[in-house]
Amino acid sequence: MNYERFYPAMSAEYLHGAAVDEAFHVLERCGRAGVFLYDVEEPSPAAWRRAVADAWLMELRDGGERAAYGIINGWTGRAAFVHFCVLPRFDACFTDLARDWLSWLFSLDLFDALLGATPRCYRHVLARLPAIGFVRRLVVPGAAYLAKYKKYTDTVVTMCTPQSFKEATRAAQDLH
Repeated sequence: MNYERFYPAMSAEYLHGAAVDEAFHVLERCGRAGVFLYDVEEPSPAAWRRAVADAWLMELRDGGERAAYGIINGWTGRAAFVHFCVLPRFDACFTDLARDWLSWLFSLDLFDALLGATPRCYRHVLARLPAIGFVRRLVVPGAAYLAKYKKYTDTVVTMCTPQSFKEATRAAQDLH
């Protein structure tokens, strides 16, 4: 698959452009805006811009078609948080898309670890993470607010390192 990277930026100033708003509208039209912004009562372009301020927002494409969005934020040293959401038409490609994105991120030699913070109720996501090298590290009680349900739930913190990513990729290749 040939993925193109769009919208990488380090400054909030860059992220206020029309392309960032368009990314929100794409997520909204396909029903994923509330999934990505699960802690926001009313997902909106303004809430989206706040969420991606001081972040890298990337759009992954397959054959020119939008396939997924990834956000990198919360840097601390050589580690950062990642957030990833595929568009519905590409749900079956989640693992391949995520692997390609992670492979590119690790190739930059900027990260010793990538962290995920996933609401415990997102079981479908948590089940897929080991296949791309994310290892469960801890559960933080009540750390995620699910605005749609007006309740708090636990957050599962996972970590992917270059080594765990290589091991997961190798294990997947051995299965084929």
